Amino acid sequence: MASPGSSVSPSSAGLGGFLATELMLLMAEAKRKNADVKDAAELLLALVKTLKPPAPGGQDLAAGELARSSDTVRPFLLACDSKNPKLVPIAVGCLQRLTLHRAIPESCVARVMKCFADPSMYASSADGQIHLKVLQTVLPLLTGYKNVGGEVIAEALMLCYHMQESKTTPVVNSIASATLRQVVLYTFEKVEGEDDTSEPVMDVEDVSNMRPFARDAYRLFQDLCQLAIGEQTSFWKVSGVPKTLCLELMESILSSHWKLFKKHESLLSLVKERACPILMRSFSDKSEFSLNVRLMRLIHIIVKQFHDALVMECEIFLSLFVKLLETDHGPPWIRVLVLEAIKGLCASEGFLRSIFQAYDAHNGSTKVFAELLAGVGRILVAEKQAGLIIPRELHENPTVTGPSGQAGLEMVGFANSAMKVPCLEQLEKSEAPMIPENYFTVLCIQCILSGCDVQVAYLLTRLQAANPADVLLQGSPVAPGPPVLQDELILALEMASAAFPSILAVLSILLIGNVEQDVYKATLRTYCNFTVLLGLLGLVQQRDALLETLCRVGTPASVPLSFDANAAVREMGQFSLAAAQNFSTRVSHVTTTVLAERNLSVVVAACNIALQLRSVLDKGSWYIVLETLQAVEGLHSSGKIDRRETVNAVDSVKMMEGGRKISVAALATIAAATMASGSGGSVELNLQLASKNLFEYSKLMNMKSLKEFISALCLLSRDGANQAASNALEKKAESGKSGADEKLFAITKLHEVFMLNNDRIIDPPGEEFHMVVNCLTDIAHSANCTFGIRNQVCAVFGELLVNSIQCAEVEEGHGIRGGAPVELKLLEPLRRFMLVGADDVVPTGVPISAVDSDRIIKGPWFPDVQRAGLETVKRILMSSGHNLAHGWFLVFEVIRSVVAGGNKKGGASGAVLLLDTSADTSASSASKSANLVRTAFPSIQLVCGDFLGSLGPDVLYECIQTLGVFGSQQDDINISLTTIGLLWNISDNILMRRQKLEKDGKWAESPSSNKSFDSASVVNLITSAIGSTLSIPTTGKAMMTSRDTIAGPITTKTMDILWMHLLAHLSQLCSDLRPEVRNSANQTIFKTIAINGKRLTLEAWDECIWNILFPLLERVKISSEQAELVQQAPPASGIAASGIPINPRDSPTKFWNETKTLTLTGITSLIISFFPVLIELDSGFERAWNLFLDYIRSWSLGGSPEVAAAAIKSFKTLARYPKDLVDADGSPGKVPANIESKLQSLWRVAWDVWEGIGLGIVASADENKDKLGAPVSVLKKTASGFGSQLIEVDRLQLLHGSFPQATLVQYVAVFGDIYDVISGSFGLYELKKLLNVLSSLLLYHTNSAPGATASKYRTDNILDLDSMTPYQEAAFNLITGTTHNFSSIKGASEVIMLSVSGFIRLPFVRLQSLSDEGQQQARQQPQTGGMEKGFTYIAIAKRSMQTLVTLFETHGSVSTVYSGGIFEAILACFDVPMRAKYDCPHPGVKDSTPIWRVAANSAMTFVVMGLRNLDRFVTELPKDILNGIYTQILDMFDGFLLPQSTPPASLSLDELEVATDFDISIFETFEADVLLHLGQLHVPDELIKDHIQIICRGSRLYRSHMSSMTDLNLTTSLLKNGSLNGGPGIPLPLKKLANEEPTSTTSRNSIARASLVSSPKPGAGMDSPFRKPTLGTDVMPLGREKFAKACLSSLLKLCSDELNDFKDVRYRIATIAAPVVLDKMRETVKSYASDRPLYGKLPLPRIRNEEILIVLSNLRDLQMRVGILHDQISEDKIHPLRSHILSGRSAHIFYLYPFLCDLLAAVAKAGRATGHDSPADGDEESVVDLVRSCLARVGREMGLDN
Repeated sequence: MASPGSSVSPSSAGLGGFLATELMLLMAEAKRKNADVKDAAELLLALVKTLKPPAPGGQDLAAGELARSSDTVRPFLLACDSKNPKLVPIAVGCLQRLTLHRAIPESCVARVMKCFADPSMYASSADGQIHLKVLQTVLPLLTGYKNVGGEVIAEALMLCYHMQESKTTPVVNSIASATLRQVVLYTFEKVEGEDDTSEPVMDVEDVSNMRPFARDAYRLFQDLCQLAIGEQTSFWKVSGVPKTLCLELMESILSSHWKLFKKHESLLSLVKERACPILMRSFSDKSEFSLNVRLMRLIHIIVKQFHDALVMECEIFLSLFVKLLETDHGPPWIRVLVLEAIKGLCASEGFLRSIFQAYDAHNGSTKVFAELLAGVGRILVAEKQAGLIIPRELHENPTVTGPSGQAGLEMVGFANSAMKVPCLEQLEKSEAPMIPENYFTVLCIQCILSGCDVQVAYLLTRLQAANPADVLLQGSPVAPGPPVLQDELILALEMASAAFPSILAVLSILLIGNVEQDVYKATLRTYCNFTVLLGLLGLVQQRDALLETLCRVGTPASVPLSFDANAAVREMGQFSLAAAQNFSTRVSHVTTTVLAERNLSVVVAACNIALQLRSVLDKGSWYIVLETLQAVEGLHSSGKIDRRETVNAVDSVKMMEGGRKISVAALATIAAATMASGSGGSVELNLQLASKNLFEYSKLMNMKSLKEFISALCLLSRDGANQAASNALEKKAESGKSGADEKLFAITKLHEVFMLNNDRIIDPPGEEFHMVVNCLTDIAHSANCTFGIRNQVCAVFGELLVNSIQCAEVEEGHGIRGGAPVELKLLEPLRRFMLVGADDVVPTGVPISAVDSDRIIKGPWFPDVQRAGLETVKRILMSSGHNLAHGWFLVFEVIRSVVAGGNKKGGASGAVLLLDTSADTSASSASKSANLVRTAFPSIQLVCGDFLGSLGPDVLYECIQTLGVFGSQQDDINISLTTIGLLWNISDNILMRRQKLEKDGKWAESPSSNKSFDSASVVNLITSAIGSTLSIPTTGKAMMTSRDTIAGPITTKTMDILWMHLLAHLSQLCSDLRPEVRNSANQTIFKTIAINGKRLTLEAWDECIWNILFPLLERVKISSEQAELVQQAPPASGIAASGIPINPRDSPTKFWNETKTLTLTGITSLIISFFPVLIELDSGFERAWNLFLDYIRSWSLGGSPEVAAAAIKSFKTLARYPKDLVDADGSPGKVPANIESKLQSLWRVAWDVWEGIGLGIVASADENKDKLGAPVSVLKKTASGFGSQLIEVDRLQLLHGSFPQATLVQYVAVFGDIYDVISGSFGLYELKKLLNVLSSLLLYHTNSAPGATASKYRTDNILDLDSMTPYQEAAFNLITGTTHNFSSIKGASEVIMLSVSGFIRLPFVRLQSLSDEGQQQARQQPQTGGMEKGFTYIAIAKRSMQTLVTLFETHGSVSTVYSGGIFEAILACFDVPMRAKYDCPHPGVKDSTPIWRVAANSAMTFVVMGLRNLDRFVTELPKDILNGIYTQILDMFDGFLLPQSTPPASLSLDELEVATDFDISIFETFEADVLLHLGQLHVPDELIKDHIQIICRGSRLYRSHMSSMTDLNLTTSLLKNGSLNGGPGIPLPLKKLANEEPTSTTSRNSIARASLVSSPKPGAGMDSPFRKPTLGTDVMPLGREKFAKACLSSLLKLCSDELNDFKDVRYRIATIAAPVVLDKMRETVKSYASDRPLYGKLPLPRIRNEEILIVLSNLRDLQMRVGILHDQISEDKIHPLRSHILSGRSAHIFYLYPFLCDLLAAVAKAGRATGHDSPADGDEESVVDLVRSCLARVGREMGLDN
């Protein structure tokens, strides 16, 4: 059995079965307390049991039976009245089931509803289940019965309202609220049903007379109005209903049933008289958000649906909207609500049109339409423009930081800027939601766009229906149609005029605004639709304003356009002057030329608009579109496209490919198609297709429209050329470059249009032809035209002219249609184009206008134009030459004009400046341009090859004149040579013609009347050349050749005149001074002399040398110097005097260098070839030899690198002459006797020249140019007189010059050839000069010439980390005797070793030339070399160290090595890398051994060998030399063992360990091999003390607060106390080392440096220098502990008698070292004993323990040499025992006995350092043990061991 109140699904028994079950349950619960319920239930149960159950699948008929009985609901109503919590759920469930089955009698519905309305029934339902069932029952109870209404609806409303307001559960409240709204709407739905089934509606004022359901609706709406203002109700008997609920219900009613209200005037009157006033009053109150949302929704629906019925009220509401849009009316969300309402209104079709017709169309009425658009537009223009009109750089580059510092401003978009739920839809919110920043902007945009789109779509649809498509396609204004359409058009014109200001202002901002793609697409679509509509409506001014604004704001601001967006600025100024200024600034602000895809879409839209309106656009309108298209096409073709934006586009112009006709619907989608979906690339394709169609459709224009179109293109071409010229000048000023490939869009399109309409333009040639030709000519000759555009114009001009002549040819036969006038008229533009003057032109019948004549005289002359004209001539000759008959004179004049008559001055911007020439236009006149000559020459070749037979004498005369001009031109030697061949071809033609005339009997008349000239030699030359007799006067006068002399009949005389004319021009080609000719002459002259030299006598040779060869050399020298001066002078225009632009690689200097090379090579070859002959000239040849070598020296130093190389090569060729002699059998030849006797003197001159070249190279370096005249030397002189050849780091610097490294190598090789001849007289003086030159050149770096090849650069800048450069290798081998042995020269070995040692310093010369950062980098990583870094000299330095050892092994036993300071100087060189140590440059990769390590090894070997050899010369050498050597050795090892540099951080611990081991090995080697030598008697004690001080400083393990006193304590404590142990007992008169001046500067520096390092830092926790710092911080390890411990052990062993060899030496060393050693031990023991108590239980630092252990262990084991303290101990008669014990082997222990006792006491007193076993405890135990051992040894010495 189901539980009470459960909702049981019907069983198979249907409704009866369900009721039976529930009634039985009800009776069971009511049998005790509710007998009436039980009785009624039994009665109903009996009725139910009589019902038949439904058949399977059949209809249940129980509901109908139950609906006819009033007892059906009685038990359930009684159960509900009983308030029994068990009975009520059962009853409600059954009533719900009965309601669903419509089993309740209609008469009982009111009782059931009244029962449900009783609040007491729900008291027991805490969970709300009964509430839910009742709510589920209410609506079916009303809708299930047709006639239920009136009070039942009122009860239902009251029931739902109370449940909504109850506090049961949220679910109940929610369902009750929904049910309430459904009941309210159902009430009005009943009215519609009532109207459909009843008679037509009759308006009645009396409510009682209304129909029932209409009355219910009226009373309900009336009650809602009364409840909204807090009044009592009459139908819905409730009070205190929230106003928001009332407004919400009213809005729901009007939204769903607005037609019902219009149908019932009584209901409409309620809206007008009750609802509207309520709304008006409500806005004046300070209301909350929830109330305003409902008010705005209600106003929106009233205005939208009742604007035609409630005209005045809607006007008030719309005016209120406009007022609320202002910023000072309420909170921001009020404006949002208004904008959302306006957005809905603007999207409503016909709404704006209706309100314009209702208000704005009437004079004197409120301009609601205009004010509404202006109000919305004002928000965008005046308020939101700051966020929309962002800086252009942010718009075109979103990554640029915005004004507020963010990475970019948020873009306005429909998606990202909208609210998820509009404010008008947020009925459940009590507070205003957060409004996105750009939501205002989006709403305004949507209002404007939707309003405009709706109206445009409507009008275009109406136009499509009423106008033929072809009329619209032509773009003509719409013709008047039917009256209805005419009225609509008038209304549309008025609306467009009224809306134009706001729409233009808003859409202009949006086109450049910071908007997303969806907004931009919608804006562009609207803009295009509106523009097309204005064009169709005939609003020309507004249309052009829109076109200008679209084109201006749609292109980057950097693109110069002749128009601007003044119209938009003007309209914006009506809203806000600041906004207008901001917009103007934004549009005109130039930042970048990047073309975004949006720009492409804008231009596509503009093209399509213009295409549709092409027949009504005038020149100015076309200019707007074409100029924009030109600008965008230019940016697009240059690749300046920003593809970060994604603008979707499709091929919107495909619809136009099929033909002319297009529907108005297609017009409406033009702009939309440009922004439709697609890839970004399709936008570019769209642009191409739109542009293509725009010009291809010119074929469909009539001639009037075509003329306007061409006129606009011509104007745009001129303006575009001027603008491009201005841009090119700015670009060239900024970057030094200009666009050579630039082409003008307008000219390209002008060409295209001309070719498409060629037949119409030139048949007959009309105004359009002259318009195009004159336009191209003017642009080509404009001084401001750029190079690229001029080339484009020239190409177009030629194409048009050639095509026009071809079109004018006669189809059959030869000739031009129209004869001479047409032929000359078509060729005449060539003369104007080529600027051929009237004086240069043979009359052709076509006069030159005054304008053309003035341009020819004053205008600039451009080679590009001339070249294009010449190419056009050639094309005309090739295509139509056989048809020319009257234009040959003009053709020759044009061809010849490029060479003769070049008296124009160049203009700016690409014009070539020409030198002024004389009036003489003969063949010697300078040609205008080499390229023009080469361009023009093929035309004359074509004439001479194909058309020569058809030329008459007068034309042939012009042809010869032209060939003569080309032959004398100085621009192309090949043309000159070819011209000669063509002239001979013409001569053959003339001879053939003359022979034919003779055969025909046409002889010449008497020659007596001929004019002649004074030149018989010319006649003879001509006669000898021709080889035949001509009818020319033989009186020494030749006939004057002129055009006049060949006039008249053609006779032999005519041919003779032509022949003389030809020879006259040939005579002018006999001399020339071009480089090719010059070089060819050089080769020819030397070859000639070489061939005929054997036949020359000595006198002839002398003449040849002094009158030919040397003058030739001098002329070449002088001419080349003049050419260099001309080239170095700042050019006026960057061109040569001939007009040819100067190429640095083809400069005159380069050609002169080639000439110099050929000259040197030729003369050298002559000298070598004829040396045995020339030597016989005696003094004459010697002078020639000296002079020629001087030329070689001069050209080696003063010429270019190429000339220098050639000079050195020639020098080497001369120097190798003895070696290169070969006998006839191929064996080496012998120098002839006559040569051998003079060879020595000649080669000595060569040696002097060789030295002079080397010194000159050094002197010419960049660093020495300001020292010209000073002696060049890098050598340091010593007192001994030896040139030390030592490269001084502090004095020298790297040298840089242009001399190639390869030439330096060749230069070094020359010396070997010279030395082989003069070796017998080559002494030490010459060797020093040689070493000076070679050493100096090691510092020389070659500056690579600009434009040098990579191989050349690598040759001059070779990396020398691992191997030497070629020059270093060559010089090093020469110096060290690898290639040549200088051992025969006395003193050579010493000088060579000294020179080689200087190479060790070269890396540091290079290092000091670097910056601090460069030096640090050079020390840390391998260098790459190169011109900017220089040679590293690492390889040569290492090689020099190794070679020095080898050389010293051979030559180190010579006493002069030591007496001359050589040995000391070499040690100083080793000292440089050893002292630098870690500051040395980083080694290479292959050989990674550091320089200092190589230096240390080599120095150690060198010192050992040197000291061994030095022992033999000790008695011979002065003491100052010996002391200097020893001092240098000590300084060197002091700097190495105690370096100032620190290891780089990049060194690993292993590398540091290896470095330390290496230092120890060097130290041990020094102690073993060097120290014994220093202990000899001739070595001063001070030097031994210096060495001991070095060891003492090296033995320091740490630095403490007392370390600054260490050095003084080591030497002064004994002196202050007068005894070794510090007491008054034993005086030890030790010398005060601290007060003694150190022998060497390095020692003093080292001591000061050590003292500075060990001095305490001020303020480091100490009040005074003697106050101890915090425990544990007073000890700072110095590093290299291993090395320090080795030094410490070695120091203690100096006094040991362990070694018995060299006893005297070791005893002396021990005697000197003993005081220092004892003081070191005493200070160590004493400081430990004094510091140990301070630490208490804490251990001393590890380093202190290790130090004391080393000292104590050595004390214990040391067997001191007997008597070494004898010199310091005076006889103590009171205590003789003390003197005895301090002279024994344990003297050191006796000396330290008090301190050892103190140490033992200090350790014992301190106790164990820690509470547990530790290393410190073990150390102290070892200390105790060692002290005990020392004391035990004392006992043993005292005989107390037992």
